Amino acid sequence: MGMALVAPSAMGAFSFTNGDLILGFQAKSGTGATKNVFFNLGAGTYHRDNPGTWGSTPIGNISTTLSATYGENWYSRTDLWFGVVGNLNQQPTSGIGSRVPVNGDPSRTFYTSTPTATIGGGVLYDANAYPSDALGIGGNALSGMEGFLTTLTTQADGAAILDAGTQPVQWTNGWSAWNPTPGAAFTVFTGGIQQNFGKGTAETYVDLQRILSTNTGASPTGVVGGGTYETTFSINSLGQVVSVPEPSAALLALIAGAGVVLRRRRSA
Repeated sequence: MGMALVAPSAMGAFSFTNGDLILGFQAKSGTGATKNVFFNLGAGTYHRDNPGTWGSTPIGNISTTLSATYGENWYSRTDLWFGVVGNLNQQPTSGIGSRVPVNGDPSRTFYTSTPTATIGGGVLYDANAYPSDALGIGGNALSGMEGFLTTLTTQADGAAILDAGTQPVQWTNGWSAWNPTPGAAFTVFTGGIQQNFGKGTAETYVDLQRILSTNTGASPTGVVGGGTYETTFSINSLGQVVSVPEPSAALLALIAGAGVVLRRRRSA
């Protein structure tokens, strides 16, 4: 199964679909402080169900856009931050979570990143820490940003740039506006969702976790109200973005997949 990403090509409208994961960047000072960079990582459910290939295949390489926006030294800047977020923003037709789940994700399912020094080492959000109302607030905040993503222009490497100088209205709903450091991301994630560069390591990581509302009405599978680990996103100095699952999580997924194949063979 391949990831639903648009291959970098000629410039055009930035591709985004409800439920996709957005990788966002911001500089807190200096070069590029008035610009956000975005990159589409594909559907959140893809990363939920597919543990990747141990980092052998980059999702993309956005070094050209990062260098042009934040300088050639972008990877060594401690004031340059990045994170990942995604959400199913459609509103229930009646009652919390009444809408039919999308690929197993009920309405208000949130995907968000956590800074980590090691693959899979991030702190998960506690169960019941995020009731439906909180995720609804976060989803509304995120939808304001998502609303203008498709108006941005895709660069040759697949990334897109938001410029406060030329797009001031969109900037007020941009990545920097919703992710203060320190501060609550999208008004509800009090610990923040971002990681900064400049750590002197070969790769810099954020863990991705999935959060289900405490009242979805859709009988979802997973920890309700808290986070479950899905994968780790790695960015290296070459600008390569890779999904690298924590080893035990990848092994469990591999075993589960083998079990499905075995059951199918037995039933054949």
